[in-house]
Amino acid sequence: MKRIVAITVVILTLIILIISSIDDVTTSIAGLRYDSKSWWGSEKYTYGDLFGLSYLPHFKMEDQKGKRNFITFQAPGQFKNIDLYAMCDSYTGELFNEPSLFYHVDKTQFAVLSNRQTVPVKLDPHKRNVLVLEASERNVRPVYKDTAYLTRFLDFNAGQENNNQGNAGKPAKKIKFKFKLKEIDPNIEFNIWDYRFLTPIKELKAQLAYSMFNRVNHDVYVSDDQKYLLFAKTIDTVNFESSFKPIGKTELNQIISTMNKAYDYYKAKGFDEVYIAIIPNPVTILYPNYKGNTYNRLIPLIQNNKALKCKVIDTYTPFKSSNAHLYSYSDTHWTFDGEKVWLSLINKELKAEEQTRK
Repeated sequence: MKRIVAITVVILTLIILIISSIDDVTTSIAGLRYDSKSWWGSEKYTYGDLFGLSYLPHFKMEDQKGKRNFITFQAPGQFKNIDLYAMCDSYTGELFNEPSLFYHVDKTQFAVLSNRQTVPVKLDPHKRNVLVLEASERNVRPVYKDTAYLTRFLDFNAGQENNNQGNAGKPAKKIKFKFKLKEIDPNIEFNIWDYRFLTPIKELKAQLAYSMFNRVNHDVYVSDDQKYLLFAKTIDTVNFESSFKPIGKTELNQIISTMNKAYDYYKAKGFDEVYIAIIPNPVTILYPNYKGNTYNRLIPLIQNNKALKCKVIDTYTPFKSSNAHLYSYSDTHWTFDGEKVWLSLINKELKAEEQTRK
């Protein structure tokens, strides 16, 4: 009997290691478990990605974005004379998937940063072709300095259109194994421990560690007013994703130079206008002097640079002056109200684009 148990444990361990070493397999399983309401389902993102890291129970608030009503943003009129293309991240990916959210837009085509996607492009000379290079603030310093990436995500040789909705083309994938334990640690943890029936235990453990020792998951900080969970990478001053890591003149000039090269490239390809859209880190807006640090002013330094050729969809300024609940208490992303503000900003620009055409 002991031998059977031992063999079973070894087999299960090997299966978990193999599954965890292949991201695509773990991702497929995760999709099923996120949708499941049974005991074996996962609540990792049900209450926000930062809750899924920390499991602090007083931040357990169900995300309301999934209940939003897209019809609220239906663009006025039936006349559609704009094709909208975008490089984006998880902040706006779902929005760009709905052409009806944008002013007089007929078609949206977009590529999501994290998926390394490529979008097939065929510009319509009878329409206003607009490109938006969107990135959350924590992705700006890596992405906006990468000329190769900024100019590869649109494929002008494909010449194919994807009907009305903009799902990016995906290259065929090969199975890739990861053999370094540190690289597969998150997958192993998910496949072994991330089950709904274990959530109460995780919450109790997290609450005890926080209340008794002021300890939280290393990827998460708690705001001083106890209202928000914050992503550690956007705070730690050694990290390029941080709102507080100083930016020097040389690095700033490199970003501006890269953006201008991308602008010239896409204008030469036939785009009528190219925009940048930087979504501020939550800590930038909510706690710009968190724990004595000083905001590095990355966004205004880029947006107000006189050498920048791209037009700007300025989210930073209205967010700073807003009293609305713009960011989730337990997630790295914004709320429904944050989305509404951003959509109003881009639609204002698209309306101006239409007037330019007349």
